Amino acid sequence: MKFTALMPLHDEINFNLLKKAINSVLQNKLLPNEFIILVDGLISNRKKIFLLKQRKFPFVKVIFKKKIGISKILNYGLKISKYNIIARVDADDINDKYRFLKQINFFKKNNPDILGSNIEEIISGRKFIKKMPSKPNLFNFFLMNPINHMSVMFKKDKIISLGGYPEIKYKEDYCLWFLAKISNYNIVNLQDSLVKSRLNEMTLKRRKNIEAIVSELKMQFMIVKKKFYYIFFCAFSFCIRVFFLMLPNFLYFFCIKKINRFKIF
Repeated sequence: MKFTALMPLHDEINFNLLKKAINSVLQNKLLPNEFIILVDGLISNRKKIFLLKQRKFPFVKVIFKKKIGISKILNYGLKISKYNIIARVDADDINDKYRFLKQINFFKKNNPDILGSNIEEIISGRKFIKKMPSKPNLFNFFLMNPINHMSVMFKKDKIISLGGYPEIKYKEDYCLWFLAKISNYNIVNLQDSLVKSRLNEMTLKRRKNIEAIVSELKMQFMIVKKKFYYIFFCAFSFCIRVFFLMLPNFLYFFCIKKINRFKIF
C-alpha cells in the first residue's frame, strides 16, 4: 500500500529538531513512497541548504511557497500528492521507527478513514504519554481533540470530500476531525506511542490566547452550520474548553492529567 508523507514547515522551527524529524522519516522501517516537504514562506539559508540536500533521495520533494498559512499549505500538499494514503509528519517531532509500518498494516487489515495514535510528550523535562481513545465517540470530540495531528494517517479523498483543512487558526485539524466524525467517518487511534513531541512555551501560547478562544468559537459555529441540533452541545463544549484555556499553566496540566489524558511513566 503506497503512501505520501506530508510535512509543512516554517522558519520558526528549530533547526536541530527539523533534522531529527526528517531523519525519523528517512530512517523509518517502512519508507514513504513519496515525502513532500512544504516550506511555508522564507526560511534561513542553513535550513534551505539542508532541505535541498534531501533531494538526493528520489522520493523526496522539497517545495518552497510564499507564506500562505498552515491550512492552505496542507491543502496544497493534498492536491499535489500522488497517493491516497497521507501520513502527516510534523517538522519538529520524532517519528517512531515502526510508525509507518504499524499504521499501514492496520490500514490493510481494518481500512479506517483516519488513523492516529498515542504520542510521547515532553513537558518541562518530564515524559508523558498523551493517550487518545481507541474509537473516539462524539462526546470525546466535544470535550477535546481526540486525535494527535502529528500521528495521523488518513485517506486523502475522504478529507478532500470534507473541503480539506478549514482555515481556522490553531483549530484546522481539530475542526477537520470533528467534521469527519459527524460525517460518520471511521476514526481509530492505535494505543502505541508512535511520535515523540515536545510541549514548550510557544505551544502553550498557541493553545492559550485570545486568538485561540476566537478560533474555538469559529469551530463551534462551523459544527452548528453542519448539524444545527448540536447547538447546545457546542455551547457547552465552548464554555468548558474556554474555562480550561483560562486556567494558569500548572492548573491546566493538573486538570488534564486528572482526566487521564496524560499518563506519567
